[in-house]
Amino acid sequence: MPIVLDTFVDTHCHMFTAADVPIHATIKRSIKHPLAVLFGGVAARAGFANFERFLMYFDSESIENVRQVVNEMEIALSHTGLAHFQIDAREKILTPLVMDFDTNGNVCKFEGQLRRLVEAAKAHRLEGSGSKVKVLPFVGLDPRKLVYQGGTAGPLLSVAEIKTRVEGFLRDHEVVDSVTRRDRDSLVSGDVIGVKLYPPLGFQVHPEDVSERAAYLAVYEKLAELEVPITVHCQQASYNLSGSAKDEFTTPENWAKVLRASPTLANLRINFGHFGGEQGAAYAIRWDDPVPDDPWGTPSAAGPSHHGWTTRIIQLLKQYDHTYADISAFDYGSQEGVSSLLWILAYDEAGEFDESGGRNHKLKEKLMWGSDYPMFLEKKFNDYPTYFGGFVKNIIHRHSIRDTTKFPIPDEVELPEAEGLLRGMTGENPVRFLFG
Repeated sequence: MPIVLDTFVDTHCHMFTAADVPIHATIKRSIKHPLAVLFGGVAARAGFANFERFLMYFDSESIENVRQVVNEMEIALSHTGLAHFQIDAREKILTPLVMDFDTNGNVCKFEGQLRRLVEAAKAHRLEGSGSKVKVLPFVGLDPRKLVYQGGTAGPLLSVAEIKTRVEGFLRDHEVVDSVTRRDRDSLVSGDVIGVKLYPPLGFQVHPEDVSERAAYLAVYEKLAELEVPITVHCQQASYNLSGSAKDEFTTPENWAKVLRASPTLANLRINFGHFGGEQGAAYAIRWDDPVPDDPWGTPSAAGPSHHGWTTRIIQLLKQYDHTYADISAFDYGSQEGVSSLLWILAYDEAGEFDESGGRNHKLKEKLMWGSDYPMFLEKKFNDYPTYFGGFVKNIIHRHSIRDTTKFPIPDEVELPEAEGLLRGMTGENPVRFLFG
């Protein structure tokens, strides 16, 4: 029997093309990112083969990418390659995220990128394929364009002027309002429902300068007042055009400062994309060395480490009502990463991440599925079905890996119930994030 869901959501994917990225600026940067292989010319023949599907996707038109991801998502839910597993969802939602490369890339690609994606989503809707999938984009937002009189530089605008600019930005890019968004049956492919912020492109989320900080906070306050869903990049690996230490822009500690800046900002509806990644998850757990007589060299989990980006994100998820995190681009081929994520869930169930006097939301109510399509293709997953299958096998049907992994996983009774976790991460949690 299939698992029946009201809604299935992929909170984090991309449908960009070669026309959307600042190629010249990318070549000038040394970045650990699939695009470096595309533009840097440093890949050997074997390395190129590993990225072939990524490159083909990148070189396709937006409508082709929409068709491809929608088709692969439908296949993934009907059959992941795991016995007796399928999902029957009343509706399915993709939220492709647009990035605003313009400011640091010295290009003007952003408006065209959004227009092509919206037009492709609308074309998908009009093709009459019978697909249940809605493609609801997030528009890229660079706060620098809203806080300075000249658009990217010059004198700072007043708080009132900035909030007016935010409203104008949302109106100009047809971001649906919160009332319309809550009636999700009325939404159709091509409706823009949120914003994407990508600090590694060169902006400081919480500037040290008092005046500049007040200007940026005005942007977030207006987004909070309008209940706009925001997805932010929040792992150390990133696409970087800033020429600066990108971690200082991206760290979750910046968002901790934002959230505690005012009661309005405490209600910011925000998704911390990637949850710190598999490396962040591993760093959140204390791993003891194997005992000397262990022939398998098996480490053991010894509790939360209380250090690192993922731990800081966990604290924000537990403290603030409208904070979420997706696990997009997670490497399900990493035994340490998978085991660490499961131990995070188990320790959270046991209350070991709880803080005295805190709200202490459970992580099973805050984590969300996201693919980061096509970026996971670099992790040797061939397509959406194999990648989603990795999530199901390792995180939902985790008992199937118990005897095959060097890193131990928690006992089943220590973990959130499997089907409830699937329902939460793929449906209930993203629905709360997106629609309130």
